[in-house]
Amino acid sequence: MKTSTYAFVAAIAAATTASPLAHEGATGVVRERMLMMKDISSQMKILGQMIKGEVEFETNIASSAARRIADHGQEMLVLFPEGSVDEPSKALTAIWQDWDQFERLVDDFNTKANELSAASQTASAPSEMTAQFRALTQTCSTCHQDFRKPD
Repeated sequence: MKTSTYAFVAAIAAATTASPLAHEGATGVVRERMLMMKDISSQMKILGQMIKGEVEFETNIASSAARRIADHGQEMLVLFPEGSVDEPSKALTAIWQDWDQFERLVDDFNTKANELSAASQTASAPSEMTAQFRALTQTCSTCHQDFRKPD
């Protein structure tokens, strides 16, 4: 059974509003970065549920989610100043030890996020943006594997 769009958007709004509690204790740039990552995760969840057919596909919602993800990519490097690993940050010091690789992955994130955003703007079905979504999730997974503490 598919969830109505209204209920789905309300649930996402509630989850996003509660996100500061998930990062209690984080301050400054670490908090900003964690909130950004939480929002990217929330937007990816919206898209993933549409792609899986768990919720009804709507171009305007998909496009908005993809655009938010792409917009976050523009600020990502700024939110990783050297040494910003204070708890509860999950960033590894490997980021600054291999900054060139981290920067390449952020560039790849930006490229893939923009491709997803472009595809979502004209998609009339989730299948028209699935490849771009999967490419972006692969980039996220690679970066998290190399530069993020495990949960």
